[in-house]
Amino acid sequence: MKFFPAEASGGTAALRALEAPFPDVRFIPTGGVNAGNAANYLRLRCVAAVGGSWMVAAPLIDAREFDTVTRLAEQAVAIAAEARP
Repeated sequence: MKFFPAEASGGTAALRALEAPFPDVRFIPTGGVNAGNAANYLRLRCVAAVGGSWMVAAPLIDAREFDTVTRLAEQAVAIAAEARP
């Protein structure tokens, strides 16, 4: 289930609270998720994945900064791999 806007809705604390009454639900937080907090979300058992526009921000696309988009996507993959060994 998409959990949006994640940070404005209480972030990881809110998801931990929702996990108890909904143990079979997996969430995909978006909205306020970024390279600095993605691992915190991904460490939660109830989180299936995260979404974040920090990797593909409109200004980067408009400026055709695809090397930066690639670097940010690679960073996101590394964050996920570290959070879920």
